[in-house]
Amino acid sequence: MEELRIAVVGAGMMGADHVTRITERIVGARVSAIVEPDEARGKAAAEHAPGASAFSNVEDAIAAKAMDAVLIATPGQFHEPVLLPALAAGLPILCEKPLTMSAEASLRVVEAEIAGGKQLIQVGFMRRFDQGYIDLRELIASGSAGELLAMNCAHRNPAVPDTYTNTMLIEDSVVHEIDVVRFLTDSPIAAIEVKHPKRNKLSPDHLDEPIFALLYTESGVLANVEMNVSVQFGYQVKTEAIFQKGIAEIGRTAGLNLWQDGLLSTNE
Repeated sequence: MEELRIAVVGAGMMGADHVTRITERIVGARVSAIVEPDEARGKAAAEHAPGASAFSNVEDAIAAKAMDAVLIATPGQFHEPVLLPALAAGLPILCEKPLTMSAEASLRVVEAEIAGGKQLIQVGFMRRFDQGYIDLRELIASGSAGELLAMNCAHRNPAVPDTYTNTMLIEDSVVHEIDVVRFLTDSPIAAIEVKHPKRNKLSPDHLDEPIFALLYTESGVLANVEMNVSVQFGYQVKTEAIFQKGIAEIGRTAGLNLWQDGLLSTNE
């Protein structure tokens, strides 16, 4: 079986991590091309991808038939200029979130994919593939703890780089909860409201955080999302689900914890 040839577009922190992961941890695929306009950055990433070709733009890589699939790890504002030519070439695509930086751009991308007649894009929302989220979704769907009423979610980082901005709190971070809340509830997000508590003085001067994002689903579930990127202690993502007859939580410990009928059960 031939290895899948992947072009990694963007060799910054996330892209370089993908290059290393594909080369060292994944079987059946290899990095065949690195697309990066910054020559020094591209060379640094290529050290972890023996034999990969270097390109400054995705059009040249496509013209050279250098890949079978594309992984897009550029900053969000550069996604659409890569997505459209990759779609036109009929290449499968893994695009880091967000898909684009605006609804209008996302619609253009989706319309281009539909016009091609084949679903080719997967956005990098990985939580729905985590066993804890799968177990929680199954618990919600089963109704064994009663109807789901609300959720408390937390997404915490010890710190973020200076390039992280206020808009990225939603576009790069809360967007994960927007995806997974829909996944868990099987209901679209109908509205979002953002609240600002007391500012963390340890945050970079240009950030106003933490924030609390209130996500309202069409089914009536409210998800309260704490987005906290300067919490210092470490990285943590957890979700607490509030049912009619119990409470379930994932993320604090391994597995799913369920408090029901005066008992605690753990599904690891």
